[in-house]
Amino acid sequence: TAAALARRHTPKEPSQAASAPPPTMNLDSLKVNTVLKGTFEDVCARTKKALVENGFGVLTEIDIQAKMKEKLGIDRRPYLIFGACDPKLANQALGVSPYIGLLMPCNVCVFEQEGGDIEVAIFNPGVMAELAGDDSLQPVADAANAKVQKVIAALNSQ
Repeated sequence: TAAALARRHTPKEPSQAASAPPPTMNLDSLKVNTVLKGTFEDVCARTKKALVENGFGVLTEIDIQAKMKEKLGIDRRPYLIFGACDPKLANQALGVSPYIGLLMPCNVCVFEQEGGDIEVAIFNPGVMAELAGDDSLQPVADAANAKVQKVIAALNSQ
């Protein structure tokens, strides 16, 4: 299973990191998403509000469209990444393993699709225990996943 594979390949010493192949996962399993109508700016504001109302702090905000223009001189459709975190759940997860910080903060991507609709894709914290190869993280993963589902439901009800 993926959990067994992750456990077997979790580096214990820095020298092991380069030789261990990562577990195979499908990107679709790593996200919880919805597609919304409205302007990009409106959906970003609604997303940030839904995150905060469901106990997430928004720690970072990265404007990918602006960074790509600045660094590479290319034009992209609007794309923003929020770094969101529930401090209580983060503390519980870090108590199990300091390496869980590699999955923090929870990325929330808001981007304009080709047809003009706006997609909100949130990292699926329900896969945290499987990625870490540690079943003791499952209660935290489940609690975080329930909160993410509430964010998606709030966005869909507006």
